[in-house]
Amino acid sequence: MTQLAHNEPDAIAWISTHRGHNTARLAKGAARLARDTTLGRDIPASGVLTAGRIAAVRCPVLGLYGGDSDLAELAPWLASTLPDCRTVVIPGHEHSVLVEASGTVGRHILALVEEAGRTTGRVAAEVAG
Repeated sequence: MTQLAHNEPDAIAWISTHRGHNTARLAKGAARLARDTTLGRDIPASGVLTAGRIAAVRCPVLGLYGGDSDLAELAPWLASTLPDCRTVVIPGHEHSVLVEASGTVGRHILALVEEAGRTTGRVAAEVAG
């Protein structure tokens, strides 16, 4: 962590030159998280969830992936592991799809919430009826 903080301006300059302004902005945010929060200690101290613990999730899950992200290949696995999961791969975007395609992400989130509201209303009507 100390090394990152010491070399941060040089690292950000290199990223900006070689990867562009947007990536440099994202890197600044990531560096700020690493520097100003306990994230750098929390992640290594966290246990990795097993497939069984992931499969035990019972709420609706929306997995959004940028099509160019290394994690996009996990979408089929997540959809097959979680009982109530919708996955969406958004072409032309990388890992920061939330920032890169916020409108598309927002529409998918709203659709999930609206569907959950219709399901909840239907179940409440069935229980009452």
